[in-house]
Amino acid sequence: MPHPARPYATLLIPRAAGTDPAVFLRGIADVLNHQDGGAARISTAHSAAAGKTIIVRVTREQHPMRGARITFELAPRPGREAPTLNSAVAVLSDIVLRALPLVEAQHVEWLQTGVALTPEEFVAAQSYISPRRAARREVSALPETDDSIDRIERNLAQLLQDEAQLFAAPLASPDPAPETEAPPEPEPRERRAATWLLTAMVAVVYWPMAAVLALIHARRGTDIRLSIHVLTLAGTGEVLLQAGLLDPLLRIAGQ
Repeated sequence: MPHPARPYATLLIPRAAGTDPAVFLRGIADVLNHQDGGAARISTAHSAAAGKTIIVRVTREQHPMRGARITFELAPRPGREAPTLNSAVAVLSDIVLRALPLVEAQHVEWLQTGVALTPEEFVAAQSYISPRRAARREVSALPETDDSIDRIERNLAQLLQDEAQLFAAPLASPDPAPETEAPPEPEPRERRAATWLLTAMVAVVYWPMAAVLALIHARRGTDIRLSIHVLTLAGTGEVLLQAGLLDPLLRIAGQ
């Protein structure tokens, strides 16, 4: 293949309305920084980027029926020798690999008219020739700043700040335990004696009612043994009264 005077590569884009050649200049400058040894300069007015020895110009040709042609053309800087074929191919390959993610190209016209490859065929060929060159395409396709990464970092920083405030805050006082009713205090001795005396008197008149009163007194905390003694005495007194054995005592008490 004869060495063309100005090596070039063209992207054939069916729908390229609004495609500005300037969007490719940053990627071209990155390629020249790696391939041409030096800080590349960009001229948006001329749609070109210049490295140490190479100038790459981007042109666009619009056709109403066939879409657009985005062409990357290499030329030596004034006073510099033209790049070798291998150098030109390496530079153009990197430029096309970086440009493909930015547009929907239908074909890549490579170095001369009539040699057209699909983007998939071009990437596969470059991966076979130089895997590193094809890998750089994925890196170059990333934007300079990624809003999603920035957002994740902000959220992570906020999360860490919230956790620090959480651990620095004083511990909240525990909820007070629910109040439990204190057991009723036992009744005084004199009051208990009077209560049981009343129970004994009721037992003489009506025994079931006395039993109910005895249970109530026992629930309030009165000694259960005292309850048994009182009920026993009351029951004995009722039996004696029904048998008439207490009549002499009652007559004496009534005198």
